[in-house]
Amino acid sequence: METVTAKEAAALLGVNTRTVHRLLKAGELQGHKKTLAINSSFVIARASLDAFIARRDAAGSAQSGPADQQNGKRPDHHRIV
Repeated sequence: METVTAKEAAALLGVNTRTVHRLLKAGELQGHKKTLAINSSFVIARASLDAFIARRDAAGSAQSGPADQQNGKRPDHHRIV
């Protein structure tokens, strides 16, 4: 099983290592500590990380609406004119 460190996962996700630890605690990523020591670092299963990235990308594209043709941004339907 291929694994990555929390630091490597953070770099791949573009987040802080604390965010990776929160994702592990929330069950969004699967991983474990290298040893039983308190200060041991976490390793994350690469398959778990890849699955998380796929879910995040799918959720991101599902939330984005049609782009404004002129500036590539979503139209602001809530703006009061």
